[in-house]
Amino acid sequence: MPRPWPAAAAVLADQLSAGQVVTLLVLVAILVVAFVAIPLVIYKAIRNSRKIDRSLEQGDRMIELLEEISDKLDSR
Repeated sequence: MPRPWPAAAAVLADQLSAGQVVTLLVLVAILVVAFVAIPLVIYKAIRNSRKIDRSLEQGDRMIELLEEISDKLDSR
């Protein structure tokens, strides 16, 4: 049984002009960007913000430890 996709693509290509084929390819590219690239960028931004939050928390802990050490040294 022949696959329907190549036959359907050939029939569609015969019925469309070159400009319409280019327009169709541009629309497909826009859909790929909209549904793949943009969510991927958003996911990476969220992941990076979580890493930054962890780094800030570690920095806060370091400051607290340094303040404790400073207080102990001052009390001597």
